[in-house]
Amino acid sequence: MILQFIEEDHAAVRDLIGVIGNSEQQAFAARQEEFARLAALWRAHGAMMDGAVHPLMLDSAEGADRVSQALSLQRQFERLAQELSERQSDPSLSWRDGFSRLGELFEHQRALEEVAFMTRVPKLAPERVADMTRTALAIRSSRAARVA
Repeated sequence: MILQFIEEDHAAVRDLIGVIGNSEQQAFAARQEEFARLAALWRAHGAMMDGAVHPLMLDSAEGADRVSQALSLQRQFERLAQELSERQSDPSLSWRDGFSRLGELFEHQRALEEVAFMTRVPKLAPERVADMTRTALAIRSSRAARVA
């Protein structure tokens, strides 16, 4: 189930990026809301990954390095999505370059998560995967409750 959560988050971000990329040039308010949703979604994803997945990937120097890379990409994406949301309030500021960079950050992090983490999860003991899923569910529920 943890793998399904990760895949769902990736699909949701890809969908939002598509919506933003296909928005009308003058749709500043709509884009502002979409960028804010994107930042919130990716913060929730990062919290889940950091709480449920990353701790089990720190068993080697390579795993620790990949977790560090993922956290760096996570922070960059969150900051840029928030900045792009705020930038929509000033139509004179261009958002296209930042949007392109956002897509690159997402694709890099998605690929890293798929190769470095998602391929390792099925190799873990079933009870560890169950623990990861329970932790992810708790984190997702806690964040959803705060938003509601």
